[in-house]
Amino acid sequence: MPVRLLSLVPGRGAKAKPCPYIWRSSMNARQVVGQAEQLMQQYLDDLKTIVNIDSGTYTRSGVDRVGAYLHERFQAFGFSTRFERQEQFGDHLIATHTGKAPAGPHILLIGHIDTVFPEGEAQRRPFAIDQQNGGRIATGPGVLDMKSGVLIGMYGLHILISAREVNYKQATFICNSDEEIGSPSSKSLIQELARQADAVIVLEPGRAKGTVVSSRRGSGQYRVEVRGISAHAGVEPQKGRNGILELSYQVQRMQALNGTIPGTTLSVTIIRGGERTNVVPYYD
Repeated sequence: MPVRLLSLVPGRGAKAKPCPYIWRSSMNARQVVGQAEQLMQQYLDDLKTIVNIDSGTYTRSGVDRVGAYLHERFQAFGFSTRFERQEQFGDHLIATHTGKAPAGPHILLIGHIDTVFPEGEAQRRPFAIDQQNGGRIATGPGVLDMKSGVLIGMYGLHILISAREVNYKQATFICNSDEEIGSPSSKSLIQELARQADAVIVLEPGRAKGTVVSSRRGSGQYRVEVRGISAHAGVEPQKGRNGILELSYQVQRMQALNGTIPGTTLSVTIIRGGERTNVVPYYD
C-alpha cells in the first residue's frame, strides 16, 4: 500500500508540499482498521484518563500529570522519551522511535496537551460517551482539541511498530504544553525539530466533514491599553476621563475590521477595567 508523504513548511499559514519519499506497506486498509478496532477500548480508556485531568495551560500540575501519563504509554509502546523542563509552564514531552529504514524519512508528529479550560472543568463535565445521530460521541474538556489527536498519533505509530511496518528512519513525537497561548516556550523547540524532519504531521482536529487539514492560518495577539483620568464618580465625575468609555469606542472600531481582509478574522476576546464602583476608571 504505497502512500506519498506530505511535509509542512514551518511558519504561518504552512502549506503541504510533496516529500521525496514513498511509504510502502504490506498492510492494506482493512488490516489497519482491524488493528485499530482491536485497540479501541484501550484507546478510549487512555482518552478518559487524560481528559479527566485538568490541564489548562496555566494549570501546570495537571499538564505535567498528562505528560507523565503519556510518557509511560510511549515507553510501553517502545519509544524512548525525555522531557524539556520548563519553569513557567508544563514540561514538553518528546518521544522518539527508530525505524528499520536508515535511508528513510524522519517524521515529526506534533500535538499539545494543554487546553483552554479552567481548573475544575474536568470535575464539572468529565469524560463521557453518548449516542448522537446514530454514532458514539465522546465529550469532555479537551477531548477534541486535542487529547484525542495526541492519542491517535501515538496509537497509529503503535500499530505500525507492532506490525513491523516502521519504514522510516525515525519518528519523533512532541507534546507541547503551551499551544493554547501561542507556544511561547515551545516554539523554538518545535522549529528545531521541524528543521530536522522530512515530513511533519500536526494532529489538530480536522473539519466536520472528516476532511484532512493540510494548512492552517497563523495568529497574532494584540493588547490595547487606555489611560483616562481618575476621579470620584459621585462628587466630581466631571474631573475624570473614563477609560472604559474610551475603550468601548476602540473595541467597536477594532471589531469593525473583522472580515475586511479575505481569509483573516479578528475578535476582541478579553476586556478588563476599573477597580471600584465609585471611581471614574483611569486604566483599562
